[in-house]
Amino acid sequence: MHMNHNCFVLRTTPHPFSPACLVFLAIVLAAHHSPAQQAEQKPVPAGKGSYADGPPLKDPKFAAKYLKQPFIHPSQAGRPVPTNDWWTHLVMNGPGGRLWANPALVKFDDYGVQVSYPTSWNTARGEKGSGVNVSSPLEIRLAGSPVNQPPAPKGTAPVDGLKTSVLNWGDWTVVVRQEQEKGHWDVTFGHGLPFIWVECAGSQPSLRGKSLEVQDLKGAALSGGPAAALIVKVDGQPYGIFGPAGMSVRSTADSVDIKFPDPAKGWIAVGMLPDPSMAPLLKSAAGAIPRDSIYTWKYDPAKGTVTTTFELKTEALRKDAGKPLQGWIPHHFRTVSNDIKTVGTPYVSPRGPLRLAEGQVFNLEYSFPRLLPFYPAPKVIAQEKNPYDPARMSGYLQSLDGARTNKPPANDT
Repeated sequence: MHMNHNCFVLRTTPHPFSPACLVFLAIVLAAHHSPAQQAEQKPVPAGKGSYADGPPLKDPKFAAKYLKQPFIHPSQAGRPVPTNDWWTHLVMNGPGGRLWANPALVKFDDYGVQVSYPTSWNTARGEKGSGVNVSSPLEIRLAGSPVNQPPAPKGTAPVDGLKTSVLNWGDWTVVVRQEQEKGHWDVTFGHGLPFIWVECAGSQPSLRGKSLEVQDLKGAALSGGPAAALIVKVDGQPYGIFGPAGMSVRSTADSVDIKFPDPAKGWIAVGMLPDPSMAPLLKSAAGAIPRDSIYTWKYDPAKGTVTTTFELKTEALRKDAGKPLQGWIPHHFRTVSNDIKTVGTPYVSPRGPLRLAEGQVFNLEYSFPRLLPFYPAPKVIAQEKNPYDPARMSGYLQSLDGARTNKPPANDT
């Protein structure tokens, strides 16, 4: 269950016999047996083979991993959890890891959430490169909390901190709840979405960051008062902040405190702004929050095509909410027919320019002229310039088999 921030793959649930589902099955089995029962594996016949009735928990390291409780909200108890998704680190390890949702980079901690986004390629290593340069993070904290709170020591509960768990998820979106006794907020974000939404219940957010500047959408300085749309710069990098009608702000050198018209509930959408001129476009879409993301596909054997459909199911948080925005990277345009009409300035991403399009349903059609289930056994054809050599192939396979006893032949497969 590794995460690769260079990947931007919109996919549905894993195949039922994938390693991800087997890991989930092991967790379920472990949860339904006592330690004594788990230690005694018994074979279960299956045709000419068999499988174990439970995971091999005699190994303490294995047992610690598989008996660990995931960071899943209690309301999702019993629901199969993806174990190889881009947000899996949060499920298995809790807050602390970086979640690459492209264009957003999201990191949860004990006191809230940090948001940043790639701004340029890092060319310091010449042709080899070393990834992307990322903006200074915008921190979303509880209003009234101290500035620059240190993290709690490992293994201890933070004082006045937030409990973090995964509340819900779709095929490329996820909702994370952070809560304490006084209230909670739910953070919604996903691949290709230019926002993270923070829906508050019994809590008011405060924005923090390095060298804060606050402006209206026209670039004029803003110190406070009614503002349902504004720009907050963190160390010079702009973020769009959008909320309900009647929202107001109060800014100081260290924070931008948000006040909702209804103290019991409210929301903000933090938009990534590669160009401040995109603020009006994002303002229109900010009120359309995704409640689910669904990926489906259909194969047409006669045409030799596969059509993939991406659907965002949204809810309007404001009466004047416009169409949602979804981002797409170069491989969604290469050798594919689609109905994507891009708008705005492209974002920087590890997979190339990410372009936005308005809409809820997108269709991409790929050519798929069929696939051989297997290839015939190779033959030695002497007249070829470089004929197949059985002895050489045998040597390759034996060396690979020998390498497996020491370490995997590759770390990212």
